[in-house]
Amino acid sequence: MIREVIIPAAGLGTRMTSITKGKTSKLMLPLNKKPIISYAIDEAIQSFCDKIHIVLNERHQDLYNFLKQNYHNVNLILQKEPLGIAESISQAEPFILHKFFAVILPDILITSKVPVILQMKQAFQDIQANMLGLLQVAPEEKNFFGACEFSKRHLKEINQSLFKIKKIFSKKDSNRDLYHVRSILSRSFFGFTRKIISNGKEPDDSNVYREMLSEHEVIGMIVSGNGFDLGNPVGYKRALSLFSKY
Repeated sequence: MIREVIIPAAGLGTRMTSITKGKTSKLMLPLNKKPIISYAIDEAIQSFCDKIHIVLNERHQDLYNFLKQNYHNVNLILQKEPLGIAESISQAEPFILHKFFAVILPDILITSKVPVILQMKQAFQDIQANMLGLLQVAPEEKNFFGACEFSKRHLKEINQSLFKIKKIFSKKDSNRDLYHVRSILSRSFFGFTRKIISNGKEPDDSNVYREMLSEHEVIGMIVSGNGFDLGNPVGYKRALSLFSKY
């Protein structure tokens, strides 16, 4: 059973500077009386992951102090200069003890009856393979998210929610409607990240998944829940508006 989770939280949050003014980490912005980062930690705990590793940017002292004071069982890893999500995830490699681990992107909040990582863990028991959790985004909601990397025409159906991924995109395309939000990955991810870096490519997660796909099976799972991209001002304001009604 997967118990280890990595939360890459070292991004500079440049899309959110109109709100943060560069004075606070975007993950410390409040949502329903608690900071954004708390929702990612809650999901990990509710998904029965008790080994939580959070990769932080050294510049975000406010985020570090909050986590240090409020989450004593979380492993905090400081990164000097983030180069991409994959490279941030790889900072936790020395602490990962098992073959597979989970990844929660903290600026993507998903409200659901069953936490998304737990949904994926339940499916993982049968497939035992690298998995990408995909959120289906309605056409009218695409402006609230970043680039959608997938569409069903690039997936080979296994059942109603599981698909074999055939191709991975990195550029925005209005025809795509599946947004990558969570992962369950094997330790091979770290090796592929090193390969990407040694080849002079940007250590973006899409580049690494593309390399993985050339050698390993990668399964896409359409997860259940309502999603919010809290890493951009439009998505954050939408979440604030909806959460204020409850």
